[in-house]
Amino acid sequence: FFEGDVETLVLLTLDDERIVGGYFGRRSMAGYSADTQDIFLERRWELNQEGWFLRPTPSSLGVWVPHKHIVSVEMYQPQPPGSSEKEMTGGRA
Repeated sequence: FFEGDVETLVLLTLDDERIVGGYFGRRSMAGYSADTQDIFLERRWELNQEGWFLRPTPSSLGVWVPHKHIVSVEMYQPQPPGSSEKEMTGGRA
């Protein structure tokens, strides 16, 4: 899945029940071998109280999450530039 020109918004649920949101694009990486399955999201996103995408975190240079802490991975299609916040949040803002 993470090969080529994939661009997606990702929600990672961690083993301590925190949720990390971010953008997976060309500068992101996901390990897929038996030795490493970590993920690097090139830009972290702020989430609202319901755990849904709100906006890119200012000055974010990305976030790395080791696979041993990841419980689940959810992927969503990014909205086109100029979309309203309500469209981005699916009305959950």
